[in-house]
Amino acid sequence: MKSYFSYFSSSKSTIRWLLPTLLGVVVITWLYDGGSMGKDISFVTFPEIEEISSVSWDYDSYVAYFTDLAEKKGARYAFDVLIEAPMPHGVDIHEIGHHIGYVLYEQKGIGGISECTEALQNACAHAVIIQTLIEHGLSALGEVANVCAEAPGGRGAYAVCFHGVGHGILAYLDYDYKSAVSECRNVYDSVRLAEGPPRIENIENVWLQCVSGATMELMQGSHDVLMREKMQEVYMPASDVRMPCNASYVPDEVRSACYTYVTGRFFEAAGATRGIPSPEFYPKTFSYCEKITATDAKSIDACYRGI
Repeated sequence: MKSYFSYFSSSKSTIRWLLPTLLGVVVITWLYDGGSMGKDISFVTFPEIEEISSVSWDYDSYVAYFTDLAEKKGARYAFDVLIEAPMPHGVDIHEIGHHIGYVLYEQKGIGGISECTEALQNACAHAVIIQTLIEHGLSALGEVANVCAEAPGGRGAYAVCFHGVGHGILAYLDYDYKSAVSECRNVYDSVRLAEGPPRIENIENVWLQCVSGATMELMQGSHDVLMREKMQEVYMPASDVRMPCNASYVPDEVRSACYTYVTGRFFEAAGATRGIPSPEFYPKTFSYCEKITATDAKSIDACYRGI
């Protein structure tokens, strides 16, 4: 009996019939799936690309454009356009992704995390989790943890999803960073002590990711800019550029997660413009890492990586 492989290989008529059929299936699947396969198919284009390529807007205008696009054509579609669009240098695509994610939550609730593909997974998941916690409070953290387990990308995506939890906790707590760090420990303990097999091998990553997300939200969060700026005066005083990472309320086990995301302060303290660092500012910027306690090797390494 011939194998399926040998039969297929020897049948030219089968090949002539099968190839166009398979191509049709691919195209139809892509259209049905809203373009989700588009990142793997070079001929996919979006009509919005031409418009975006012909303008030079400020950040707020881009936010308004993509928010409107998400509301009209769906958040998933807006994410795909954002990934493909030739955005100018200095425009914070991650934060624009947050705004699309807010629309995604309105459209699909917490289940929208299943739409957070790896290309903009962080921004997408952050926004959905922030809105979930704002609407339902910390009591929703158990449900959030379960949804994180379904995030695209496997075990790594599960841990990264808790970075979004850190964003959401800080936003819910009105940017009270000290309380957020404490709550991240509670989340870690809950996940660590949960029944059943662990979803990730290094469970400590849940705690690290949560603290890193809270730190990032304190640095540049867009959920409540006025409240963030107010609390920055408390937790990021100009008198100590390494705050809040060197504070006693940040446990040693997660201090490195804080330093990874606070280093934007170091560039500004050195005289650089955030997002547009120039080489002349590098030596002074790195000097802030060098002043971290020498015994805290993980934080020193995280500081360099953050820069």
